[in-house]
Amino acid sequence: MDTKSVYERPTDFWQNRESWTVMGDWLGREPALRMLNPQKGEQILDAGCGEGLLTQELSRAGAFVVGVDRSRTMLEKASMRPPVGPGSIAYFQSDFADYLPLTISFNAAFCVAALMHDSQAECFNFFHNVAERLVHGGRFVISITHPYQYLPGSPTRDGRSKWTQYEPLDENPQFEHSCRFVEHYVNIHGQVFDAEVWYHPESLFPRMLKEVGLEVVRTQITYVRPEHIAKSPLWAGSPWGHPAYYQILAVKP
Repeated sequence: MDTKSVYERPTDFWQNRESWTVMGDWLGREPALRMLNPQKGEQILDAGCGEGLLTQELSRAGAFVVGVDRSRTMLEKASMRPPVGPGSIAYFQSDFADYLPLTISFNAAFCVAALMHDSQAECFNFFHNVAERLVHGGRFVISITHPYQYLPGSPTRDGRSKWTQYEPLDENPQFEHSCRFVEHYVNIHGQVFDAEVWYHPESLFPRMLKEVGLEVVRTQITYVRPEHIAKSPLWAGSPWGHPAYYQILAVKP
């Protein structure tokens, strides 16, 4: 299930939305944006920018944003959005795990809800690319599904959560290593998006960030709360109080 081809499919799930519609928006995107704290005049990389909703928020803060995504279809949707705020946006199609477009340096880099589609090797290569492009003191924020969601007995594995479920693709997955799953993601309208994703151990990203020369200065976990379940009547009855996403802030010394 190639990631790029999955997001190229014509669908209202991502391409035609104009506001938050999935749990990851409130628990993955909003906390990551606050952690990044974009500033006016900064040059910021938005890797895996998708339909551009978060890219617009970076521009609204006055940043000069380079939005990169693997999907041509998603970038076409993003480029149709009217500009907001005093900043600017330039979009490029690229597999950011392989290379980053342009040769400019960035004050900050941002990657939300994309690394679950990448293998351990792809993530490491991406981190290396970002470390090379960040200025000294530059910030790097990543946000990804929390490993708890993939574990046996979690509500997102046993059918109790109505907003997502995960099924292992690898026989007898060993959770001390990265392994593949299929995600069944349900938005507030009841539409389902299926994609192949990777479980990564919680210790993996901090270790790899250190290996490429970045310093982890903050991590946080976001938990499902009753107000999140209440975003859609279709999610009613889903358990809350468990880890859902987590964010990491690293800097280049």
